[in-house]
Amino acid sequence: MYPILFSWGGVPVHSYYILWTFSLMLAVFWTKRRLMGPFALDEDRAVTILLWGLVGLYVGARLGAVYDHWDYFSSHPWRIVSPWEGGLSAITAFAGAGIGAAWRCHRLKVPLETVAEAASLPAAVTETLGRWGCFLNGCCYGVETTPPWGMHFPFDPEGVVRHPTQIYYALGELGLLLLLMGVERWIGKGSERRVRGAVLWPLFMVGYALLRWSVDPWRHENVPTIHLMGFFLTGTAALAGLVWLGATWSDFRKCRKEGSSRP
Repeated sequence: MYPILFSWGGVPVHSYYILWTFSLMLAVFWTKRRLMGPFALDEDRAVTILLWGLVGLYVGARLGAVYDHWDYFSSHPWRIVSPWEGGLSAITAFAGAGIGAAWRCHRLKVPLETVAEAASLPAAVTETLGRWGCFLNGCCYGVETTPPWGMHFPFDPEGVVRHPTQIYYALGELGLLLLLMGVERWIGKGSERRVRGAVLWPLFMVGYALLRWSVDPWRHENVPTIHLMGFFLTGTAALAGLVWLGATWSDFRKCRKEGSSRP
């Protein structure tokens, strides 16, 4: 593993923060480009919504980490506001970003599905690249295993061969990204879409939940209380995604019926 990529002026540069920051910035700029391109949103509103989404993402990520490691943070409460010491959670990060962006969409009277669809592919890219930061950092590894693809992680106190769950996440998100790209090619982009309403983001919600359900049980640190909360949050996301997809499908069928009934 390579937790420290290099030192700059005596300051260590961590691979975890570099890759997650790069993936997040890439997602932000790509989302902005999609909003202002095929989704035809003006720059001022696009930037404002993205900023609130970033604020929500950070707050959600930090709160999730505090919950996961409450024993530590309850003994060191001043470190809750010290993100440079580590501690971020992906599930609550996505939830926080969604809440922040949705609130700003409401205030600016921007349809939520517009921002959601624009952010769907970039969100998948964030996890695809960011999880390699976890891999290089040697965190988020899995339980002990025997298959040939198992790996030894240098910072593992038990020193056994484990599932490389970080790679499982990255490959799963890559597959989800390719799926979303294929669906977008089929339904079209922006004003040229054949379907009104959200399709890509609800699919991302369901796909992300399925990925977490598949990989999370293999994580070494998933004690019952943490795993139960993660299952609840991803289950809520999956249910919301399915309901959202159902609403979009119902609206699509209604529009087709009205179109075919016109003289």
